[in-house]
Amino acid sequence: SGGSERGFSIQLGTGDGEVLEARVSRRAEFDNIEFLVLDYLSRRGFEWAPRLRCTVLLEGYQYMVVTDHVDGEAAARYAVKDAAPTGGPGPRFAHLLGAIAGATAGLHSAMAGCREAWCSPEPVREQDVSSWIERIRWRGRAIEALASEAGIYVDSDTVEAFEAAAGVAESLADGLYLSVKTRIHGDLHLYQVVVTGEGGIVITDFEGEPYKAPASRLEKETPERDLAALLRSLDYAAALASGGGVDHSIVYSEWLRGSARRLLEAYEAAAARLGVGVDPGGYREAVAFWLVERASYEAFYEVAAATGLHWIPLAAIQRMASGSDPLLLLLQGASEG
Repeated sequence: SGGSERGFSIQLGTGDGEVLEARVSRRAEFDNIEFLVLDYLSRRGFEWAPRLRCTVLLEGYQYMVVTDHVDGEAAARYAVKDAAPTGGPGPRFAHLLGAIAGATAGLHSAMAGCREAWCSPEPVREQDVSSWIERIRWRGRAIEALASEAGIYVDSDTVEAFEAAAGVAESLADGLYLSVKTRIHGDLHLYQVVVTGEGGIVITDFEGEPYKAPASRLEKETPERDLAALLRSLDYAAALASGGGVDHSIVYSEWLRGSARRLLEAYEAAAARLGVGVDPGGYREAVAFWLVERASYEAFYEVAAATGLHWIPLAAIQRMASGSDPLLLLLQGASEG
């Protein structure tokens, strides 16, 4: 049902009429522990992820996972359809954002209870924060060379913009110490969220970011990073809805802010119901930190994979460096007041 340089998916029929999905890696990946996540979530009865049926390991590394097949449409498609130059999210998409926020809070609550070495929560340390900030600077330097090799034009001020964005992230780092690092989804954009025919939400693809240089996908991070990835996905939706012919960050700023506010407030409410309430100030400050870091990853990924979409995160880095990004301003406003 889909393929890439890393792997492909196939549907399997069973004798009793069930449909399963097998995700097959083209090579065993030492830092892919999706099977551990799905096994843990399945044992907990987590309702917002595909149920794991079996795994195939090659020398201890994931080679194939077989889960229940999830039939539906990516939430990203709803976002692109809903994105508009004026006004906030429409009622249907606002409801969908609430459901996604609830599922995300449920995921974080479930992972917070894991006590196995690969996922048990740990305090955030200064060296963690330093390495997360350095990722942003490293990617800025790496993109210049990658773009040149691929024949992709990248503005000469890109490295400086990444450096300035890293400074913005550094100013937001205090919020990270109020959180804990654990196993999170790690690549939670709206194409990883499936809206089923019954209107339910299923979170898929727990492999983490495929191009996570210079870090490993085994690394633990704080839950706020998943929220930042979802917010960045809203920016992608606005960019794609605009057709790339307008400055979507300004023209769609009202929709972006309204959608982001709905997602964040719904997540905070769901977290409170689950007994893992968050302090809006420090929590949103941490989300803001990860918003910058996630944009740096997206820029690296889009250039390295030559998707043609590198302009979306690169524009975000420029906005973040200049203090004009609507999502970052929303989060900073919450953390400041």
